[in-house]
Amino acid sequence: MRMLLSFFFSLLVVTGSYAGQPSPLLDAFDKFSLEVNENNAFERGPSFFTKGFIEEAQFSKNPDVNKKSLLRLYTMHEMLKKRENTFEMMEKGGASGCLTINGYSSADEPLSMFILYKNSESHWLINQVHVDFLNEGDAFTDHAQCPQEAM
Repeated sequence: MRMLLSFFFSLLVVTGSYAGQPSPLLDAFDKFSLEVNENNAFERGPSFFTKGFIEEAQFSKNPDVNKKSLLRLYTMHEMLKKRENTFEMMEKGGASGCLTINGYSSADEPLSMFILYKNSESHWLINQVHVDFLNEGDAFTDHAQCPQEAM
């Protein structure tokens, strides 16, 4: 399985998010961050997440638990108060890509956010998310990683 993942990722083209370079995944995340908040999360959230991701997030028979879970997902950008750097990579052909965001929480704790995007009708939708809360001594990753790599 690990070898299969390594092969898959060797087929990806890596693109750092540097000034002047197009960064479609970071642009999608920024749009999501600007448009989705606690007041409109359930209305706007499905425009930014794949159906499969939303269905997977609804893991409980209790609708209140699902609502809280989805609200956390829909407002995950709220936990990231300061960005340190970002990296992204795109699959050849542009069907999917991964965005890594390194930064700090509102409590000034370092974290890395790993997001897998799927391209659906020319829109980048979040398909998987993994967040690593780092110790002070841990270094931020220096390249794009998909969530399954970071876990």
